Amino acid sequence: DGEKYCGTVGATYDEESFSKANSQLRGRLELLLKGDINDLFVRPRNDYAKQLDERFPFDGINLDYTNALFDVKNTHEISIHLQALDGVLERQAKGHKGRFVLLLTTRSEPTRLAAHFLANLRLRLDENIAATDGFADSFIQTFSCGDGDTLKNQRYEDFVSLGLVKFVAKMLSDHHYFISECDGVWLKRDTGKHHQPWLLHLAFLIQTAPAPPRAAKLQRYGK
Repeated sequence: DGEKYCGTVGATYDEESFSKANSQLRGRLELLLKGDINDLFVRPRNDYAKQLDERFPFDGINLDYTNALFDVKNTHEISIHLQALDGVLERQAKGHKGRFVLLLTTRSEPTRLAAHFLANLRLRLDENIAATDGFADSFIQTFSCGDGDTLKNQRYEDFVSLGLVKFVAKMLSDHHYFISECDGVWLKRDTGKHHQPWLLHLAFLIQTAPAPPRAAKLQRYGK
């Protein structure tokens, strides 16, 4: 019917996915790119990456990972997923985008997330508990405990959900953004061919921070 989704860009992992997406969407996206989304943000520049860069900033971004944000098998100091997310935020900030939606999906079972990354989530929670009386009071009232490690052992899903929100908030602050609203849900996908349990889907409404945050380095998100 010739309808186009103006300003909408998609990326597919390989040739098979590209052909399938192109067929299902019937060419409606303004731009459909072929390649790993992480590579488009992090790896050396190519034509697809340049085309994607030219479309920034966006009103909404959906990073739908079918593996873990920081996988136990990761060999990088900072996972490629986190590098890509940081690249997204950097491009949004450079484009002076004051308000946008970020959707983030990641495998989150304890056997898939690296131990040092889980420790980083615990640290994010403990720092917030120690520094913010209001957060500490709400945390204790909601979870009947007062630290991240106890929450991890007693209510793992709540630990990961809240820890990732605090982790993303820290990344956002490095680019002068803050979380205005957020929500999350645990999903289980089973298409017959692919069984994907423990999928955590987070939705953020993000806005420009009212004042410059404290400076930080991306290395804080790694080992």
